[in-house]
Amino acid sequence: MLVKFAMRSNCLTIDLEFCCQGTVFLIPEYDKMYTLPPCFFPHPSVSQLKLTSCKFIPSLYNNFTSVNIAKLASVELQKDSVYDLVSKCLCLEELHLIKCKISSPFSELNAPNTNLKSLVFQSSCLYPHSNSFEIEVPTSGYLSLHNSVNIIGAEIDIYNSPLYQHNLSKLLTNLQNVNSLTLFSKNLEDTEDEWLSAVYNEDEEAVRQLHLVLSECVAHLMKIKIMNFLGTKVEMEFVEHILRSSLCLKEMVICIRSRYDFPCFDIIKEHYKALKKKTIASFQACTRASPNAKILLE
Repeated sequence: MLVKFAMRSNCLTIDLEFCCQGTVFLIPEYDKMYTLPPCFFPHPSVSQLKLTSCKFIPSLYNNFTSVNIAKLASVELQKDSVYDLVSKCLCLEELHLIKCKISSPFSELNAPNTNLKSLVFQSSCLYPHSNSFEIEVPTSGYLSLHNSVNIIGAEIDIYNSPLYQHNLSKLLTNLQNVNSLTLFSKNLEDTEDEWLSAVYNEDEEAVRQLHLVLSECVAHLMKIKIMNFLGTKVEMEFVEHILRSSLCLKEMVICIRSRYDFPCFDIIKEHYKALKKKTIASFQACTRASPNAKILLE
């Protein structure tokens, strides 16, 4: 089958929706879908790409550089297709994958040089199935996961920003069956410590509000792990609030060691040794809602 269509030179959006005969009970049968052939977009004015019910190989589209919004629904993507979309389309800021089949091994998306700001996965499947999925997109400010009931463990390593508090809490709320969560200190931290004030300069009240949202979202967790814990006032408040309010918590792991092992001046080392000792003492004095909750320091 040959598909031809005319396009104006200043076209802004390409929206192709194919009629797929292989859809049963709203579940697409990807093997019966039409495969888009190589094509060259005629003009850099194209900023949006919408595809429905087809097979798509982004590496065949060399002029795909101007698109900043891509929405794919019921589309089969081959190996490295998602990586090609994210890393090679330098203008791409939003990527929506809805009921898509991502073929071949795809358990990691590592694109440090991309401009992607929004990534949405909704009912998309990995073939063959993968037990883990890792995303490293430093510019991304919004991540949406739908139908995530099978996720039982999550590791979140993103910079705290009041701008994305609602989105972060929404993400955590959607992870209903997660029983183990790892948070990195940049999700939590604010410090008035004179040694680090030049490095970490978040607004304390904004961070505290984020902690309240976080504590509500993680109340069902049995295990929480906080990496690179500094022991600041706001971080301690977060830990104490979790311990006082969570009835399900069985284990909280606090990773302190890496933050105190500074290869620098002795005076700084002594300062952090004292702070570490104070932090440990504070943990021991914490009241726990769950009598079985353990606090482990690493």
